[in-house]
Amino acid sequence: MGDVFLAWDLIGGRQVALKTRRGGSAERFVCEAQLTARLDHPGIVRILDAGTDAASGLAFYAAELVDGARDLREAFAPLTIYERAELVRDAAEAVGHAHAHGVVHRD
Repeated sequence: MGDVFLAWDLIGGRQVALKTRRGGSAERFVCEAQLTARLDHPGIVRILDAGTDAASGLAFYAAELVDGARDLREAFAPLTIYERAELVRDAAEAVGHAHAHGVVHRD
């Protein structure tokens, strides 16, 4: 649904993950970011800002940067089946928390 870039937050003075919309509705993208920003769960990254660039019309949101984040295949490679199951359980709990608050993850 979008592209993610490493960016610098000028106000917060920190690196962030900047996600931009690829296809779909800009209003829906920003609305989902705003809903996600209301969630509080250790398995869900915090949304720091969201909006639409006035000049280009590009919808975006900035999220906290997770150090060491990597592709699922790369993360799973060194793990046992039990460790993988624990990660899947943790992810399911985070998605369940989002669903309980009306947010449906679609990526």
